[in-house]
Amino acid sequence: MSIGLYDDVQKLRGKSSAGLGAKGKLAAQCAVATVLCAWLAHGPLSAPPTAVTFAGAFAALPLGRWFWALAAFAMVAESNAVNVTDGLDGLAASTAAVALVGTGLSLLAAGRGELAAFAICMVGPCRLTP
Repeated sequence: MSIGLYDDVQKLRGKSSAGLGAKGKLAAQCAVATVLCAWLAHGPLSAPPTAVTFAGAFAALPLGRWFWALAAFAMVAESNAVNVTDGLDGLAASTAAVALVGTGLSLLAAGRGELAAFAICMVGPCRLTP
């Protein structure tokens, strides 16, 4: 959010649509993700998961300390995916709604009703305005 705010302020000051360049945005996103993951690794989550599970518990990928590198990569990748999608006529809300419904149904099938309810409730704010 702070990177987007800085980008918007730069656009307003410069009276152009240039703002931050692509390399600058990516560098700032990587820096924020690295700082956040470093803080989590040495603070509240000093014992990260030892494996990431896929498809329930059928497959596990042991990561150890590489968990934080994957977490930082996921933050930057998701941020850019939403940025690119939203740049195409504001379609991020509709794609997020579809992803949240799918996530909610998967969680419901896995027996995680509280997380499923949260995911499906998050679809409401994603409605498109006419």
